[in-house]
Amino acid sequence: MMTGAKCNVCGKDEIAGVACSGLGAMSLAYCHECADCGAEPEFLFAFTAEMCGTEVADFVKEMKTFKDGAYVGWNDWIASDAGKAAVASGQAIYG
Repeated sequence: MMTGAKCNVCGKDEIAGVACSGLGAMSLAYCHECADCGAEPEFLFAFTAEMCGTEVADFVKEMKTFKDGAYVGWNDWIASDAGKAAVASGQAIYG
């Protein structure tokens, strides 16, 4: 276990290791629980929504993020206020 770092998904102090994100070419710290369920940081959900809107690959629709103390799937996240705001931001910037 790594010490002194936090999970980039849920913020726990117990890091299992560092791995590449499924949503982009970047390495992130994951706790065991987040790694086991394939969760991604919410900022990557927001980035994906800004760039792609709601039309994403099927594998993205199967992903989860961690919000307000619980794991949330893509479809539920995109329907949330945060998801709607990310899509609107992308449309305002990229048209």
